[in-house]
Amino acid sequence: MGPFGAGDIRYSLGEPQLVSNLMLFPIKASSADPKPRFRTLEEGLADDSVQITEPGGGHSRVGIQNRSGSEVFIIDGEGITGGKQNRIAAASLVIGPRVSKEIPVYCSEHGRWAGSKSFSGSNEIAYPSIRRLSTASRSSRRTARSIQSSIWMEISRKQASLKVRSATQSMQDIYASKEKEMEPELLSYLGQEPPPDQVGVLAATQKRILCIDIFYNHPLFGRFSKKLFISCALESMEDKGRGGGSFDDGRCEEFFHSALAAEPAENPGDDHPESFYKFRAPGMLGVGKVLRYRRKAVHASFFPDVKI
Repeated sequence: MGPFGAGDIRYSLGEPQLVSNLMLFPIKASSADPKPRFRTLEEGLADDSVQITEPGGGHSRVGIQNRSGSEVFIIDGEGITGGKQNRIAAASLVIGPRVSKEIPVYCSEHGRWAGSKSFSGSNEIAYPSIRRLSTASRSSRRTARSIQSSIWMEISRKQASLKVRSATQSMQDIYASKEKEMEPELLSYLGQEPPPDQVGVLAATQKRILCIDIFYNHPLFGRFSKKLFISCALESMEDKGRGGGSFDDGRCEEFFHSALAAEPAENPGDDHPESFYKFRAPGMLGVGKVLRYRRKAVHASFFPDVKI
């Protein structure tokens, strides 16, 4: 994407839109391949061309079979439900046509280890704090077990903060509990069609920057825009009613340009085929990653990491 290998494409921020206590900047591309190219995991699971199953022996991997003739894109943090525990994808991935393999996941439900061997789709993407934690931890080469413990702790913290009860300490229960509270903002946001040159979004509250997501093209962004908005709306609930802070367009713009200028921190690995990036922005350090498939930058995400 831009400096990440997408040729002459240039990215810019459009005018922000305020939805409740969320400020959403559309990320626009100077040009992009308009063809959809990728199917989503949700689409594949819905028509049974993709199946996900428990491989047995732990919760850090699941088996996936893509029986279709198209590539399937999975975004990091994307939820699947069922199996012996609900899971979220540990990385952004592309599954090739007619490919069967195991992929890395994290458990998003601590108190259950029973059920079926198969999974169904979910409407949720993990909220930005979990995605940031995963990205920062993987870029620092923390073990999967250590990252999993941190994710369970974060879900427990979020449930306590938002006063959500869950018998199995499930992330998905947080979304279900807060769905009605998010509905007015969601309807307002979805009532406006994204412009055809929008390929991503930068989200912030009056207290903090949440995340940046940039996709291969507008159709792929469109398939994830609702899920991303819901994840950011859930995250923003903790900032509602807190004193201090204000929306800062300039700080968001500086973070955006710092992210686009980031230098690679690591080479992609076989298990997580992403390049990691670390960068310095005014008042903070940032971390991010870019997934490439056949030399194309398919998805990039960036998060504030540490305040300085």
